[in-house]
Amino acid sequence: MSLDEERFFLSQLLPTIEESLKIAIAAFFGAYLARVPFVLTTIVYYTGISIYIFYILTLIAEPVQTVTMFEVAARNSVGVAFGLAAAVLGAEIGSRLSYGKSNGLAEAV
Repeated sequence: MSLDEERFFLSQLLPTIEESLKIAIAAFFGAYLARVPFVLTTIVYYTGISIYIFYILTLIAEPVQTVTMFEVAARNSVGVAFGLAAAVLGAEIGSRLSYGKSNGLAEAV
């Protein structure tokens, strides 16, 4: 990996954190409004969307350089990890707050 590629790869962490926060907020509101346990649904949905995005990125890169989906996944593993953790955390907090509000429990969180 050249020096420019390393800088690019390392610079991707901040946008990843920003996007992860957006995902967490979306999962929080989804779980809060749905008023049902939302964590498993969030994991399945996020995994499916990530695989689809990896496939699209593989198709985009194909004319320039042949890469596998595993290489694309490895390149984006930090972003996927942050995003999944943020989504699960947001869904869990939203579910707990929703449960506490519907049952009148102040100590749900």
